[in-house]
Amino acid sequence: MKSVRGLNPIVLLMGFLLGGAVLFSLGASIVAVRGADAELPEQYHWEGAQFDRDVARAQRAVDLDAQAVLELAAPRVCRVRLELKGEPPQVLRLTIVHATQPGFDRSIDLARSTDGYRGACGPVGSGHYHVQLSDASASWSIRGESDGTMPLALRAHRLGS
Repeated sequence: MKSVRGLNPIVLLMGFLLGGAVLFSLGASIVAVRGADAELPEQYHWEGAQFDRDVARAQRAVDLDAQAVLELAAPRVCRVRLELKGEPPQVLRLTIVHATQPGFDRSIDLARSTDGYRGACGPVGSGHYHVQLSDASASWSIRGESDGTMPLALRAHRLGS
């Protein structure tokens, strides 16, 4: 290869590549330091404790083999048919959370009746909902998702599976 003003072009190319790598790594370091996430709060483990409780509730529901079917028995009445090992609770807590509109969120206590559990819940409109069913003391819970259509089957499963 011919040299440009006495320098080998391969050596020049290698120098530019190495110099560019050094400059880009310095730039990335600056971006990382200036745009770093905020430090964790001193009591950050509290958030982890809530997750641990959720996992324990889900595991308890798996142990009870809890499963339920949620349906609208009338325009403003929710009915739940629950199956689980052991003594069924007197009251269930149904939590319905709309994915984007908090005005549609609700928490309903369902009393035991001859055909399952019933409670006033109002109409469930279309949209994406997160649904949780638990006993009144929240010792177990089962979760599911719905697009607003009923009936909705809920079944116990380990969180993350």
